Amino acid sequence: MVCDHWDQPDEGTWETRGGPKKFLYSQLMCWAAIERAIRLATRRGLSAGLERWRKARDAIYRRIMDRGWSPTLKTFVQYEGSDVVDAAVLLMPLVTFISPTDPKWLSTLDAFTASLVPDSLVYRYNPRASPDGVRGAEGTFRRARSGTSRRSPAPGASTRRGSRSRRCSPAPTT
Repeated sequence: MVCDHWDQPDEGTWETRGGPKKFLYSQLMCWAAIERAIRLATRRGLSAGLERWRKARDAIYRRIMDRGWSPTLKTFVQYEGSDVVDAAVLLMPLVTFISPTDPKWLSTLDAFTASLVPDSLVYRYNPRASPDGVRGAEGTFRRARSGTSRRSPAPGASTRRGSRSRRCSPAPTT
């Protein structure tokens, strides 16, 4: 089913009510589903359509890298052809789609931080850039420590300038 429908437009994970689009998040989750199915079938010696699955997985990868990347903004975007940065892309390294040290990923983190992280909280996306059809202000969520910050502060250093500072514990030594 995933191999047959991964490239269909949908409403995305945030259901922004802006009409069906080819959301990067949806394609990423299809890629992850197929990749995990391949791993499972291979490791367990299960009968599966591995050749078909690999072709679909590779097509999704190429599509995301070609159409989900904005060379102008130097970031992965919310959906094909957009210039909207979206917090859903934070899952890319977590599902092993991209290395957390890949230059495209590091550039995406920079763009993400500049546009969606006003303080220690994170916006899902910019509703002015990607209208969601909901009145009122967009809320934020708390940023997870791993995967969203390009550089970790030195042990004992403040993670924020100015206001409340949170201290990091030194790494254990062995």
